[in-house]
Amino acid sequence: MNTINKRQYRELSDMTKLKISQSMKGRSKSDTHKEAISNGLKQYWQGVPSRPTSTPTEPTKPTSPTSQYDKTRQNGVTKPKPQQ
Repeated sequence: MNTINKRQYRELSDMTKLKISQSMKGRSKSDTHKEAISNGLKQYWQGVPSRPTSTPTEPTKPTSPTSQYDKTRQNGVTKPKPQQ
């Protein structure tokens, strides 16, 4: 059995991708296919959260350190001081 024309790996070379792209140029999509693409993109974008908004007059507050390591890093010290 000759498997030369079969795909052996998932990844395609850039040359193959270019050939596929060129052969698909100018083809039209059916109305049902366009609708399926539209529905898929709508579903996708419903799951992507919006960027948080802030007004220019309201600066964002930095988060407060939560651990001893974060507190010492904020003060410019790389190691926590030993407790006495």
